Amino acid sequence: MPNKHGYGTKDTTISAEHAKKYKGFLKLIDKSKVDKADLVLVAEPWVLGDNYEELITNLKLLAEAELSLRICPPERLKKVPQEGGP
Repeated sequence: MPNKHGYGTKDTTISAEHAKKYKGFLKLIDKSKVDKADLVLVAEPWVLGDNYEELITNLKLLAEAELSLRICPPERLKKVPQEGGP
């Protein structure tokens, strides 16, 4: 059953629990579609899921939204100032 974002209307259905856990990720997909972006950049791979099922579901959601994925290399993260840091 699709959620309010319309995810699950092709091949992927998501549970209410998944939608709650990945609310920020789903918002990122929505914003990317609104902004007509074709790429999503995530800082850490764990953002995509804690287990195989979550990972595959989130990758399918990206594919259904016709978005490419890029994961920031660890050495680039060290250069990004952390919130509340110097």
